[in-house]
Amino acid sequence: MLLFAAKLGYQTRMFDAAAKKLDVELAFVTDRCHQLNDPWGDLVNYFRDLTVTQVKYRLLANAVNELAQDRPALSETEVKPTAREVMETALPE
Repeated sequence: MLLFAAKLGYQTRMFDAAAKKLDVELAFVTDRCHQLNDPWGDLVNYFRDLTVTQVKYRLLANAVNELAQDRPALSETEVKPTAREVMETALPE
């Protein structure tokens, strides 16, 4: 039996399982490789990448906070009148 599919995933995995139960040989017709995707591997990689990204941003935020402690507060810094005027015209009323 030929199964035409745009991609290989859990739906095609269900057809494959049903074909094996019925002892029917199933061939996939697709532009993907002949192996079915392992969705758990993709999910694990996604969360691993997400965790690494969160750690990177937390490290960056901690470094910025440490640098900011050595600087005066923004309200204590002098703002040139021209820059202030530019900002005031850009803000909505």
